[in-house]
This record gives sequence, structure tokens and C-alpha cells, in this order.
Amino acid sequence: LLYYEAPYTVACAMMGAAALGEIPGVVDGKYSSLGVKLLLVSGLLAVTINISSYMIIGKMSPLTYQVVGHLKTVCILASGYVLFAQPVAFINIIGASIALCSLWVYSAVKSRDAEPKMLELKEPEEETAAPPKM
Repeated sequence: LLYYEAPYTVACAMMGAAALGEIPGVVDGKYSSLGVKLLLVSGLLAVTINISSYMIIGKMSPLTYQVVGHLKTVCILASGYVLFAQPVAFINIIGASIALCSLWVYSAVKSRDAEPKMLELKEPEEETAAPPKM
């Protein structure tokens, strides 16, 4: 899927960049070595994120992937507050609370649904009986 999706993503990104107008230092051909390195690192990170996303979806369900994505968003908001002293808006607190409550409910339902399957996998214990007397 990633193999087929990537060319379309690149084409859309190029059209979006062209539509946004002039990007200083890129359109006029004045590249700095630092700018090129940062651009390459950014591209490599984007490819890594796409590949890991497809790997996660392949191992888990798309719903689980979305739930993990919401947890990631909550972590990003919290780290912005802790590390960079960004102000926390009330709407962010409400959104994070809803996301965390939803994560808890999802985990509880997944655990409850997985419990019967785990019981089926366990072999019944053999009763220890005394050897027959002769």
C-alpha cells in the first residue's frame, strides 16, 4: 500500500508547495548545506513514520492505531506544557480528558474481550489421583 501511495503523496505535496507561493531559499535556488540536510532529515523521518504506521496497522487493527494516535496527541500537548511552558487552553484540557477516558474504556473492553480467549487457550489441569491399589 505504501509503495502505491507514496508517488501520489509526493505529487500532492509538490502541488501544495507550489500553490503556497515562494519558499525563501528554495525557489530562487539559494540552498544552504544546513537547509538541505534538514530537508533530507525531515524526509527520512516522514518515511520512517509512514513505514512504522503501516507496520502497526498490519500487526493491530486500524482502530487500535487511531487510539494510539490519540494518546500520542495527548502526550504532545502535555510535553509542550511541561517542556516549553506553553499555556494550556481549557479546550485542550477537555479534549485530553475525553481522549484519556476513551482510551481507558477501549482498554477495558479489549481486556474483557480477550479474557475468554485466554481461558480457551489454557489447557485444563489434570486431576492428580492416587495410583490404583492392587
